Amino acid sequence: MVECFRKAAYLGSAWGTCNLGICMEQGNGVEANQEEAFWLYQQAVEMGSLNALCCLGVCYELGIGTATDIRTAVRCYQSAAEHGSARGQLLLSRAYHEGIGVAEDRRRAAYWLRASAYQRYDEAMHRLGVCYEYGDGVEQNWEHAARWFYEAACAGVSAAMTDYGYCCENGYGVEQNWTEAAAW
Repeated sequence: MVECFRKAAYLGSAWGTCNLGICMEQGNGVEANQEEAFWLYQQAVEMGSLNALCCLGVCYELGIGTATDIRTAVRCYQSAAEHGSARGQLLLSRAYHEGIGVAEDRRRAAYWLRASAYQRYDEAMHRLGVCYEYGDGVEQNWEHAARWFYEAACAGVSAAMTDYGYCCENGYGVEQNWTEAAAW
């Protein structure tokens, strides 16, 4: 796998360069080298990779292969989100939700989370359901919560399966159904 990514990177593939960076960061098939991963992400961003832009943002946020720089991390997330990256939208939503590098703003967090969920990004669908469950950045709405839990559950998010089962058990947002609850 690493050799395929190396060849793709050598041939100028942003996808291959970013994936080689992921392998380097995590030590998958190679000895981990966070500085090299960071450099590869930079190269892939210059080639136009939105996924690499998200990876670069995470590096800046957590100090992976570079000094921690929260403001630059958020700029990476913002750029990726505005260019349509579902992962970037999720990361930017988290920044607004937690006040990471920006003022905490639950409504903006929900806005970006919704953008990601509408692209069928698994984790975003579940988190949006949680927002509707608790009225976090949106008006509380059990029907919307149950719908997003169901969508995320069907996509394989285990926490969403539990949450949807809870909705079925108690009749929150859906008709109460013990059989359906037990199945989830």
